[in-house]
Amino acid sequence: MADDTAKAATGTEVPDVSPGAGFQVFVDMANVYNKLKLLNYDDEYVIKWRMKPISRIHFAVPTNPGDQLHAFIALSAWLFQKGGIRFDKPSEVCGYDCLFVCLLFFD
Repeated sequence: MADDTAKAATGTEVPDVSPGAGFQVFVDMANVYNKLKLLNYDDEYVIKWRMKPISRIHFAVPTNPGDQLHAFIALSAWLFQKGGIRFDKPSEVCGYDCLFVCLLFFD
């Protein structure tokens, strides 16, 4: 079995990872954003649901966890509805526990 690390001249372990591996999360988020555009995200989610649009790096950079959690669950609800599953849009006044219960135990 091949070892994932290489020994440097000083004896410390150096991970065998691409120098650009730290930017992969931005590439993944850009791919998600492009797929949302294909699902008519701008018209159906942003305008009809009156939600704040997300950027290409919205979930890639931890800025405001509460806002990101609400955006994630609202976006999940919209995607569930696109798939034919009844899932109500979460309220902004719901706390974290309410949001998780809505996501985990939906009918």
